[in-house]
Amino acid sequence: MPLISIPEFSNPFPVRASRHREAIRAANPQWLHRQGLVRGDAALQRYTAMLIEDWASETFAACEDRRTSLLLANWWSFIGLYDDIMDDGPLGWDHPSHLAFHAELTGVLNERNHTPHHGPQDRTASLSPLGAAFDDLLGRTLPLMLPALRTRFVTAVGDYITASVRETEHRSANSVPDSETYMALRRTSGGIGVCFRLLELSEGIALPQPFLDSWLCHDLHTALIDQMSLLNDVISLEKELAHGDTHNLVILIHREQGCSWQEAADTVARQANACTKDFQEYLLRLEADLLPGRPHSCDRAALVRYARGLQNMHTAHLKYSLHSGRFTDYEDTRPGAPRTSADSCSPRAIELPETD
Repeated sequence: MPLISIPEFSNPFPVRASRHREAIRAANPQWLHRQGLVRGDAALQRYTAMLIEDWASETFAACEDRRTSLLLANWWSFIGLYDDIMDDGPLGWDHPSHLAFHAELTGVLNERNHTPHHGPQDRTASLSPLGAAFDDLLGRTLPLMLPALRTRFVTAVGDYITASVRETEHRSANSVPDSETYMALRRTSGGIGVCFRLLELSEGIALPQPFLDSWLCHDLHTALIDQMSLLNDVISLEKELAHGDTHNLVILIHREQGCSWQEAADTVARQANACTKDFQEYLLRLEADLLPGRPHSCDRAALVRYARGLQNMHTAHLKYSLHSGRFTDYEDTRPGAPRTSADSCSPRAIELPETD
């Protein structure tokens, strides 16, 4: 029997899909194979069930350029596989080994940042498959970005890979963070800041600095980050319990408040839905600020595209979370535990309106 019934999550936005979706579905697995990230039929079958290509095509639905759309899908796969390695694999529990891997990725990031227009690096053969894929992605991404966006992107990526090290430090020490500490860490460990920068790239914009410095931008981003993180914590609960992980707000509320698993999940879902409501209100405030004479009116075209992209990100992540096999087909790594299949987990079916 499932541990919980998945609560209802609000979604006020339609699903949109990229016109390059079929190209993404065909090309992205080929890139993964070339990079050595998915090996063998069983791994490919599990990866296919994750539905990452559809997630990417619905997140970056407005991206016009085919090559950029494929690049963004490559990033989505990288982030998904990186998260799974850290959350589910032994590296996410071995702090010294993770530090060494972090040094590898940081070295790649720093070198690519200083030489964004160079071709494949001579040291690629000495990198791990994930490190080589990271190098490939940066080598194709950074040259496409204006300097200001490139700086923000490199900072976001560095924060993301560093936050995962802090999570490993907690796991290896059997340290359970309190819910407040956890949420502060979650805002970077989920990699959503990286996604915001990739969204700018997909929309062909670089956000104006006055908007980035505004309270509205901060609160708009925070509401979406928290909504996506809280949704993920509910959906991934059984998977993370099977791996003995504690970086999940449902688990922390269950421990701190002594409530049932269902009550804890319902509490987190209510918080996620409150974040969606806040997100909608900030979007309306942004819409008002784009009127003539208002603070961001001179940047209207870019911010309209960005706001629509954020809506797509919200909806695509919700649909992906509820349908992806990533959260239902996993190995229970607790001693003596049986294999957990998708059939033994709660259904994640939801109907969302499709639009062109």
